[in-house]
Amino acid sequence: MEKMRGEKMKKKVKGMAKAIGCATAGLLLLLCVPQVHAADDTRSELEQLRFQMEQLMRQNRELGQRINQMEKELERGTTAPPQVDARHQSVIEQEVARQLAEKEEEGGFGLNKHIRLSGLFEGDFVAGKDAMDEDGAHTTEFDLATLELYLDIMVTDWATGRIVIERDADSDDLRADEAYVTLGNVDKFPLFFSLGLLYVPFGDFSTHMLQDPFTQVLGETNDAGAVLGYSQFGLTASVFAYNGMDEEDSDNDTINAYGAALSYGFEDDNKTFNAGVAWISNIADSVELSDYIHDALQDAGQDPDYFPDEISAMAAYVNATWGPFGMIAEYVKALDDFDEFFANGSGGDLEPAALTTELSYTTSFFDLETVFALGYQQSWDAGGFLPEHRYIGVVSFGIFEGTTLSFEYYYDEDYDTGDNGTDNNGHAFTTRVAYEF
Repeated sequence: MEKMRGEKMKKKVKGMAKAIGCATAGLLLLLCVPQVHAADDTRSELEQLRFQMEQLMRQNRELGQRINQMEKELERGTTAPPQVDARHQSVIEQEVARQLAEKEEEGGFGLNKHIRLSGLFEGDFVAGKDAMDEDGAHTTEFDLATLELYLDIMVTDWATGRIVIERDADSDDLRADEAYVTLGNVDKFPLFFSLGLLYVPFGDFSTHMLQDPFTQVLGETNDAGAVLGYSQFGLTASVFAYNGMDEEDSDNDTINAYGAALSYGFEDDNKTFNAGVAWISNIADSVELSDYIHDALQDAGQDPDYFPDEISAMAAYVNATWGPFGMIAEYVKALDDFDEFFANGSGGDLEPAALTTELSYTTSFFDLETVFALGYQQSWDAGGFLPEHRYIGVVSFGIFEGTTLSFEYYYDEDYDTGDNGTDNNGHAFTTRVAYEF
């Protein structure tokens, strides 16, 4: 993005230089074209015209020197114009410097100096067969997989806000996915506090794949709540609480869930490392799992907003890169029994769990940044909710600034019918164009 802004600045400055050159050429033509009333012109008027032309040519030469200097600064990554005393700048140079400074201050797609807008669009073509579909029907479709708009607000260094608006895939309506404020500045003081609609820090869910990993489907939790944390020297510790489902009474609006997380990470020129663990009091509050439980209760003719069990869970992950190579590993597991919704043929007590693993390689292919990744995912005690095994691979090309073209294939094996599965296999090929700004 910085490179793109630099190129735009260069074009603007060069355009101004061309305009000055055209004006100079115009004055030269005025001197050369015979005038009908030349006999009436006085020598002093000609001298005055020549003097004005010489001034303009001198300013044009100075501007050319300034352009060369600014281009060198831009090539070195310094987009701000060199600081020169305004008394030694021409009017044109001052205007160039002012516009460059304003552009740098805006930082791209700034609605104003306090609000920045960004977004993500992902369009898919999918062809395949769902392993969890008992009929095993093949399908093809075009899909708007993601539509998200982000508003990041920073009025002061000590208070920031974020609003994320996304398209609901089920209803096609726009809804608020996140809306929270964070108090603190960890660059100056290690404590921070976030409050609002947010994703609690349970799990990491990093992936190169287009499909959400099994660990994310099982554990990602989004609700109105609060996070209190400490972050310093790469170490981050946090505790959180959120509304959650009420296990006592569906009409009782109280704070019902909580958890804690600990992580450590670092980054240098050639490698990165990030690892963490987390605990949550009720994994039944996760986005996908709560929807699954809601539908199961509704199908059984029960109150879909009342779930009698509180199922605690843990998450652990490690991500690392070494030069072009990368790896991801994550594990999420319930620590208590789901008696009712993951029942196998014998009705035994089951504790659903999920594993995600990936290996990646990043390179340049025909001058395009290219990522190759292979992964394996597995779930346990989750028949009817997740496939049992998934083998998956993806290749992604950065075809333009902010634009990625990806091709993904996965092969699924579902649980046996005795474990609440279909005993079917499934597969899908996905082509995605993603645009991020």
